[in-house]
Amino acid sequence: MTLFITRHDRGHFLSYLLPLFLLWHSGGFGLELIALIKLTIGTQIMETNHNDGYDVAVANNISAMLAYWDKNLVCRFANTAYIYWFAKSSEQLINKMTLMELLGPALFAKNYPYIMGALAGRPQTFERDIPMPDGSIRPSIANYFPDFDDNGEVRGFYVHVADVTPMKTLDKELQRSNQIIKEQNNRLLNFANIVSHNLSTYAFNLETMLDFIDEAKTEEEEKELMGYLRTISKNFSSTIKNLNEVADAQNHGKLKYEWLNLYDYIEKATSMLCKQVKDTHALILNRIDTTLL
Repeated sequence: MTLFITRHDRGHFLSYLLPLFLLWHSGGFGLELIALIKLTIGTQIMETNHNDGYDVAVANNISAMLAYWDKNLVCRFANTAYIYWFAKSSEQLINKMTLMELLGPALFAKNYPYIMGALAGRPQTFERDIPMPDGSIRPSIANYFPDFDDNGEVRGFYVHVADVTPMKTLDKELQRSNQIIKEQNNRLLNFANIVSHNLSTYAFNLETMLDFIDEAKTEEEEKELMGYLRTISKNFSSTIKNLNEVADAQNHGKLKYEWLNLYDYIEKATSMLCKQVKDTHALILNRIDTTLL
């Protein structure tokens, strides 16, 4: 959010730009309201004897970069942050250097449409990654505000550039967190599908086996079916235990690896299908080596 406040003071039109920056602090968020002064410049930068130079003091003691470029793209003002960012002295920059000389051909070409927009009287806002003297790259948000003379002609533009590295870092952290949450939700959905499938299978097998026991014609057949029922019940308990272990691993982010006997697991699967095997007179041959892990 950006708030503009304007007033007249002894014939000088001063405007103050108050942006709100959302900053990241350990343990949560904090709001810091930073007051920035956008300076009105004519042939001189300031004529403010009434405020003892506080405008310049404020401009030179904030983290945002402030500057003024005239219609010939010559620098007429740059605060301390602006000079430091570009590793120039005020003597090198102010009233001497052009914007192309400062930015270089490549970056100037990228900014050119916004420069011309400001000189045409339209405020400009855009993002830009700016190379630093040490070779690092800093993401920034730049604003160009046209400066009009008394006849409504553009005589230059004000520059306000804010380093948004903390916000970009926070954005990346939020994206990583969202990705983690998305992956966890997908695993949870997969786990729910597995649980639903396994419980449905056991419920069907248990119900079917009980029906067969009720229909058993001999004591020997009933005894055989009860053996199948115990096997299904035992495997069901084992599956519930395994599902609990999977849920625990999902919650704590730790997976426990252990050797599994493939032969045993095929036998367990076969016992779960005992009713279907019996009804279809199928023959399942488990030829896996019993020592294979």
